[in-house]
Amino acid sequence: MIWRQTRGERLCFIDRQWRLVRERAKLEHVRLHDRRHGFALRALALGESLPAIDRLLGLAHIETTAKYAHLARHSMHEATARVADSIAADIL
Repeated sequence: MIWRQTRGERLCFIDRQWRLVRERAKLEHVRLHDRRHGFALRALALGESLPAIDRLLGLAHIETTAKYAHLARHSMHEATARVADSIAADIL
């Protein structure tokens, strides 16, 4: 059976299609959630707002999107620490 989507229709039940994509790309351990997570973090890094990312991901609650923002802030703290360590090494 060929999967088809009507224009404007929300995607549902795509497990079979995702499995086929993973198998063909030889990425059998990649979860669809991982791709969604990466998209959200990239959008945050590019300065997109939480409401915009929420709409892009089709999430029902902005609190879910806010979790991505927390993770992005954590990675920014780590990056800041690495830069500070590099500067300190040059000074010493």
